[in-house]
Amino acid sequence: MKFFVVLILCLPITSTWVFSETITQPILYRIAPVWSPDGTLIATVGATSVDIWNTDTTSPTLLTTLSIDSASALAWHPTDRLLAIAKTDYQIQLWDILQTQLIDTVTTTITSPIISLTWTQNGSMLIYGTDPETSPATFVWDLQTERLMTTFASPGFDLTIDPSGLYLLHGGSNAKVWNMNHFGLEAEFDTPQDTNNFATSVGWSPDSTSLITGGMNGAVYVWELNNSLQPRLFFAGSPAYQPVNGAASIYIPYEQLVQTWIRDVAFTADGQRVVSVAADGTTQMWELNLTQQIKIQQLPVILGAAWSPHAVRLAYFEADRAIINASDVTIAPLQIAVPFASQAQWSALADVCLTSTQSRADLDSLLQNENYDQLETALVALPDDAIPSACRADLIAIAQALRS
Repeated sequence: MKFFVVLILCLPITSTWVFSETITQPILYRIAPVWSPDGTLIATVGATSVDIWNTDTTSPTLLTTLSIDSASALAWHPTDRLLAIAKTDYQIQLWDILQTQLIDTVTTTITSPIISLTWTQNGSMLIYGTDPETSPATFVWDLQTERLMTTFASPGFDLTIDPSGLYLLHGGSNAKVWNMNHFGLEAEFDTPQDTNNFATSVGWSPDSTSLITGGMNGAVYVWELNNSLQPRLFFAGSPAYQPVNGAASIYIPYEQLVQTWIRDVAFTADGQRVVSVAADGTTQMWELNLTQQIKIQQLPVILGAAWSPHAVRLAYFEADRAIINASDVTIAPLQIAVPFASQAQWSALADVCLTSTQSRADLDSLLQNENYDQLETALVALPDDAIPSACRADLIAIAQALRS
């Protein structure tokens, strides 16, 4: 969960859904929306509440509201309808969303705000990172034994467990990978020649062999887990800096960083592409094998954003302007966009998710004939064992975007 939250082409089709009320909050970086692992729910932080949204239809609706003030980080349990909510009083509450019931509270011994939060893959432990400006550290808490397992002496702007469940990736002044079997440092990734590129957004490839980091200065790096010295570099924010070999550390004014700040990064489901969204609203997709940008879409100024589990839908908060320090910024309704909808995107995701050859043939026929209403109906009708929920939700979203 995140604290913060050349053009080649014709712009792709974009579908946007709006399903919240306008909010005004006196904060610089709104906490990003958090998708449930099955891609059907989103949790958001309001001024005095945590809101849960149903996103599995074309008209997402408010499912429930938890009266919780001062929430600072959110994380969904990997399999159950449980939501971990970190608060500014240093507690972490666990909520059963189906029952709208508080079921447990973790009382930490820290005295620094929790800014990032995630679960281990089996849901037995919580991992939380604290404010780098006060007491920077990342902690692992065992929910079964109710004890602190270990502490990593570095902050986690963003925390995520890899698909295999073995590695924890966290971003800060650099990116680090920890082995969760013995809590040892597995690898460390330093962004070259740049003191501005704090890794505030991180993610894993589907096969756990690569990782992606996005930072404050608009640079996105893709690394191989076994090679920390030769990353691939992409420019995702505007304006982005241009590194020069042998140059001294580069300083970028804070006013510029507000524009370039990478709100979220992700790999696509097939691991062949990566996507990003910057604070200035620039969303981009790159082909990794070619190391080139293939799509770009411009959204409004963004204060918090998150890609869906398969990097198809983008949930985001739009702001009325870019801000540095302001207590009166108006944050527009939470929105969901499908920036890169295309038949090719639909097919690439279906290649990963669909197991039935007959179902795929029927769906392909509907896609090629542009029968998007029937395609959506057919996707909804597929049995649960034929397609994962997160994949179904994203395939439906692409069909809806193509139809519009």
